[in-house]
Amino acid sequence: MPLEHNLAQEPVNVLRLREAVKVRPTTLARDAVAQMRARRLGCAIVVDDSDRPHGVFTEQSVINLLRSRPRDWGDQPVQGCMDPCWASIRQTEPIGNVIATMQADDLRFVVVVDAEGKAVALTGQRGVMEYIAEHFPRQVMVQRVGGHPYFATAEGA
Repeated sequence: MPLEHNLAQEPVNVLRLREAVKVRPTTLARDAVAQMRARRLGCAIVVDDSDRPHGVFTEQSVINLLRSRPRDWGDQPVQGCMDPCWASIRQTEPIGNVIATMQADDLRFVVVVDAEGKAVALTGQRGVMEYIAEHFPRQVMVQRVGGHPYFATAEGA
């Protein structure tokens, strides 16, 4: 089936979802950064006691903290520096909605929520690109570093 069909039909939960770093609003910035580094993620989801997302603490949040509070940036709770602009998508929605949401809001990450609105994972640019590369390898162009484009072709005649 063509890529467009798959993106419109396949649900988000078929993507390789990333386990989200979930922190409470009172978590210190340094602790959130440590968790983000440990999981190699660029953001942490700020959730309430029911695991419902209320904001996102990103690498940009850290940069803003370092600019405004260079000496005690790590001692700040994330609730004071989180970005309230975040997007979520349900596990059952089509993958195409992830792409549309990221484009509409100029985002790298989207919070994946369950039917109750609880944060369960992350996806975004990387998750979508991995899906496309895995399911449509012949359509993906690979470029060697410093070289010319390489197109995968069948071996033999």
